[in-house]
Amino acid sequence: MGDLGKKKNNILKAAAFLSVLAILIIAASLAVKPKYGEVYDISKTNRKQIAVSAEKKDSIDVFFAGDSVVYRSISPLQLFADHGFTSYDLSDSALRLCDAVSMVETAYEKHSAKVIVLETDALFTDASPHRDVYAHPANALEDLLPIFHYHVFYKTWLPSVAAESSTVDLHNLLKGFEYTDSVIAYEGSADYMKEGPSRARMSKECLDYLNELHSFAKEKGAELLLVSVPRPLGWNDARHDAVADWAEKNSVSYTDLNKEDIGIDWKTDTMDAGDHMSFEGSKKVSSYIGRYLTENYNLEDHRDDPDYGSWAESYREAGIY
Repeated sequence: MGDLGKKKNNILKAAAFLSVLAILIIAASLAVKPKYGEVYDISKTNRKQIAVSAEKKDSIDVFFAGDSVVYRSISPLQLFADHGFTSYDLSDSALRLCDAVSMVETAYEKHSAKVIVLETDALFTDASPHRDVYAHPANALEDLLPIFHYHVFYKTWLPSVAAESSTVDLHNLLKGFEYTDSVIAYEGSADYMKEGPSRARMSKECLDYLNELHSFAKEKGAELLLVSVPRPLGWNDARHDAVADWAEKNSVSYTDLNKEDIGIDWKTDTMDAGDHMSFEGSKKVSSYIGRYLTENYNLEDHRDDPDYGSWAESYREAGIY
């Protein structure tokens, strides 16, 4: 074979290799792309989706969606012990609204919850599935070939990452609630709601995801409820007004615990000086939310139902209540 023949042969081999590589990349992209829309953190969303899918079919009455504010504030096992309805925290640290919506929509493949509760902190943070909304060329490539966006997908299936032993086991036992014994007092102004801008606006992206969640709830025959958890470092009247305006225009219920007297003591009820609830604070938030849901929605009390005996068993096993 002459030099020209060798060159042609090398070119054909390279073309064949690149073609196979392109097919593998496209196939991998199809495999890792989430079923519902785009998400920001595939590892977190998949771990939570796997956890909630492990629950008995159609056994969840209420889903709580949002970021870490949710799983530090609302305890599903306490709600069950006090009121008898079941719930799950579809939340995680720094979770974006795109991920929250995807989690809820996926969860409904196995469950038919009557109420979807969205904690409103997520409405004023970055909602985008992209790490940098200004990196347009990179984002375009990730949209075309999702494997480049979800390249850490494999971590979901690694035992060391997917399980993380006792920490995740307790998190799943508590139905997504995150227990902490940390307490750092908030020492700022008691009038924190009056601080901050005179007007706040949700971004178009956040509004789009909020509207998507609202439409999804109506499609599933579920009620959407917006809740703001007590949070001096992240909430104020301007944000409250923006949420209240949207809720009124869309006939959605909204309750802001920052404006309710639920007995919060900022010396003991925050774990990090006013950003998240401590365990004691979560008890007060859960107590209020439990009463609100029981009084305003037709939720069944399962405490005497043997089919829900595992919930009472989990409550005892947790050993924190």
